[in-house]
Amino acid sequence: MATDSLKAFRTVNFGQGRAYLVHDQNIIREIQEQVVQKARVKLYNGNKYYKMFEETDLQALRALPHMVTFGLNKRPGYLYLFKHRGRPTCIYIREKQCDRQDTRKQSDTRGDTGDVKGDGQSTGQERPKALEKDWEYIMVRHRFNESLYNGTLFQGEFVQINKFQYLFLINDLLMKRGRAFLVELPEKIKQMQSIFKDQFTADPGLDTHQIMLKEYCDYDQLEDFFTSYRMTLSYQAQITSLIFRPHVRNQKNITVVLNRPGFHRNLPDFEKYIRTEKRSKETGSEDQTESDEPFTPALASLVSAAALAKGKRKKINSEKHPCVFFRMVQTNKPDVYELWLRDHDKKYGIASIPTVALSQTVQSWFADSKEHIVKAEHVKTFNKWQPVCIAEDGTMANSMTELI
Repeated sequence: MATDSLKAFRTVNFGQGRAYLVHDQNIIREIQEQVVQKARVKLYNGNKYYKMFEETDLQALRALPHMVTFGLNKRPGYLYLFKHRGRPTCIYIREKQCDRQDTRKQSDTRGDTGDVKGDGQSTGQERPKALEKDWEYIMVRHRFNESLYNGTLFQGEFVQINKFQYLFLINDLLMKRGRAFLVELPEKIKQMQSIFKDQFTADPGLDTHQIMLKEYCDYDQLEDFFTSYRMTLSYQAQITSLIFRPHVRNQKNITVVLNRPGFHRNLPDFEKYIRTEKRSKETGSEDQTESDEPFTPALASLVSAAALAKGKRKKINSEKHPCVFFRMVQTNKPDVYELWLRDHDKKYGIASIPTVALSQTVQSWFADSKEHIVKAEHVKTFNKWQPVCIAEDGTMANSMTELI
């Protein structure tokens, strides 16, 4: 770094590496002019507004399509890609730890009433509001395609897994080519997936944070998303809520807070809305650790009509058939693989990938193919099917009629 620029930066520990804390007010003003003034991004909430789930919200959830993601107890952070003096520059923006605070009571219509939890959802208690000047700007290096350094702004959350692993969990694309990116949520998700597939290269020796995209699901995927996919996430212990995010802009995100100590004790238990029913051994039922109707009436209507139409679906008799051949299909979610039977037009379930070793083995199977016929064994503890090996050539997936 040039000698005349030393006063503009200070070297700091950041995530799992070193970075430069920006002191140069010219750089800070340049970023604020582009992000806050021109693109009109409110840093304290990323232009997102939240409300707590009530049963009266079901009408809005039915009328307007939403996608579901996990909320964490984190303040929003940002990653801004632009060119400073012609040089590609990566800047993380995060709330500064300082004493300057504005303790004014915020209006609920602005989406930041009270203390912010998860993705910015309110607890209903008064909290100090971060001013725009209470943010710090940290320069790092990442290997993005140079075409993105034209005013690209990602919103995300800083997540620490342990003292060696730090994540930046991206949940939105707010700016593209220097302008506010005002498209519907599904298109944003496609754009982000495309960027991180084709225009970004992870470099553990360079990256201060492992960059990950936060996943979203549709209503009819909610059960697997909550019960199976959640358990594969390295940050699963830090998940505090489900966020129902509308496809369209200018609608509030609806938050269902998990039943965790210290969070909204006046809110009814999360299990009132979503539950996984476990049959007791006294009933004598076999293979019934999963509920036939995993959603209680309050949220059942959010699941697609097609998913509900399956009613009490047929289940494999795992006592008679502890090993089954499935068609195993890779998804765009890490460690999430669908299991299909030969005579079903809907997936049977999600494969159980409980260990890092099995995860690595399965990833090697799918290095050059999106699907395989696999042999899987039933794991009674979780009532899931765990892949064992790829089947021999010519093997077909079982049909349900063979397994009941």
